[in-house]
Parts: sequence; C-alpha cells; structure tokens
Amino acid sequence: MDRCELERLDGELRSQWGIDLRSIEEPRWWDDLARECHGERFALFRELQLRYSERACGAQADESLERAFYDLVAEEPFSGFVHSHRRGVILDAAVLVDDLIEREGITGRVLDVGCHVGYLAAWLARRDAAVVVACDICRPALAAGRLRCRALGRRGEFVEADLLPAGGDGRFDVIVAIDVLPEERQAGLRGLRRLAAGLSAGGWLILSTGHPLDVAWSPLSRVRESLDTMGLGFVEAGCLGGVVAAGHEPLAQNVFVLRRGGSQSLPEDCVDRARRGWSAFLEYTSTPGVADREKSQAWFELAGTPRDC
Repeated sequence: MDRCELERLDGELRSQWGIDLRSIEEPRWWDDLARECHGERFALFRELQLRYSERACGAQADESLERAFYDLVAEEPFSGFVHSHRRGVILDAAVLVDDLIEREGITGRVLDVGCHVGYLAAWLARRDAAVVVACDICRPALAAGRLRCRALGRRGEFVEADLLPAGGDGRFDVIVAIDVLPEERQAGLRGLRRLAAGLSAGGWLILSTGHPLDVAWSPLSRVRESLDTMGLGFVEAGCLGGVVAAGHEPLAQNVFVLRRGGSQSLPEDCVDRARRGWSAFLEYTSTPGVADREKSQAWFELAGTPRDC
C-alpha cells in the first residue's frame, strides 16, 4: 500500500468510524466522551467498562457482561472511542491483508472474524474483485456494519456467527482473525482448527492473538504439531500496532501469516522473527518530525517514500 492509500485508510477510519489518535488511558478521553454522550448512556457505559475491565484482569468470566459491553460499544460515539485504542493494530492489519490480496492476486472470498462494527470488512469491500464476509456474535454491531457498508456504496455480507459461518468449511481464500481466539492453549487451538477448516486449498490465515504464541499457547512445540496436523504452513511473522496517543509508548502485538497446504513448519524463532524490526521501529518513533499518527508499523514501512497523489 502506498502513502496515498494509507492516508485514505486513516481518513476513512477517522471520518466514518470515529477511530482516531486517542487512548482510554488518557485522562481527557473520558472528558471528551462525556461531551459527546450525556446522561444515562454515558453512565451505563462507564459502569459496564469498569466491570468488564475488572473481569479482563482476572475476575471470573461473565458472558452476559461481555455481550452487554460489546452491544453498547456498537453504538456511536462509544464505538469510535473504544476502537481508537486499537487504531495502530487496525491500520496495520488492514494494510497487511490489503497487501497480501494485491501481491497474491486473490479474488475470492475473504472472512473478517470477530468484525464487530466492520471497519476492516468495509475497507476490504472497496475491492470489487473480493467477496467480503464479516462475522460476529454481536447483533447491534453487525447491524451497524451493514448500514455503514451500504452508506459507503460497498458490498459486504455481515453474518451472526462465532468464528466461522454455517456451511463455511473450505469456502474462504483469506481469513483474518485478530484478537478473537482465546489465550488459553487448548481453547485457542480448538478455535484455530475451526478457522483452518474454513480455508480453501491454498487459503491464507492472518492470525494475531494479542500475545506472543510462546506466552499464550506455550509450549511452541505443541503449537507446531497442531499446525502441522491442520495442514497450516508458516509464511511470515511481524508486528501490528504503534503509538495510540501523543506521549504514550508504542504498543504492539505479533501477527502470523499461515497458509493451508504450506510446507514450512512454525519456526522455533517465530516470535523473535515477529519482533525483528522492533528496535528500528522504536528509533523511527523517536525521530523528530514524525507525526504521532504515523507511528505505526504500516507507516514505518513507508518511511522515506514519496507522497505521489
């Protein structure tokens, strides 16, 4: 993706979805949200966000609480404010998938798993040759995604499903799974098997768990054996993310590209490979003159390239 297209992506996330350079960890985040959303809805969001954060930090799982939180986050302005904390990951994932589709000449079906309101699916659906399907279990988010995709004049199918739509076996040429698989090894690998089943022969899986595989699904030897059994070969590893707000340290997570029918097993140093360029990226983020909104992996890859549009 060139600089002009990346600027277009960044602009679309900001104007259409409210995803901008801001973080829930900033004190002004709550003040800004309060100015845009008053009264009972703001109070409800604050209560659910606090309870959900406590659960995520180790309290007992509560499926009804999680559903209530993500149902509310499907509404504006909550959606934009909450997803802004993941802006760098969203940008970089969109560029990674876009570049893969372009480089490999993929024209088939693309599945965005755990799409929520559908910002990634809507972006990919601008490609006429791609058939984009987005799935999630949050009905309000799916409804919002359908409306926004229609408003943008793009075709995208939004389906209520957990990981894989019904009848999805072998249907998808690309599956994007960012932060949707459990971080507990057995549950995570069960989810991965479902995703692998959805790939066509030679299909691609873009996978990021939010934590390095050697932490989330340790030991790596078991992960490697499972991937080999599923017929998933390793293609490449990298990072997603960067600076989420001015004055904040960069946040990033590993991402892996796998391919059904690929011959290379998961390398022992896959996590090191994912972070191979991290030192250079940190140096780039500290360079005077680099705008905060350009401090993500996708912008880093384009550093020094001309803007020709």
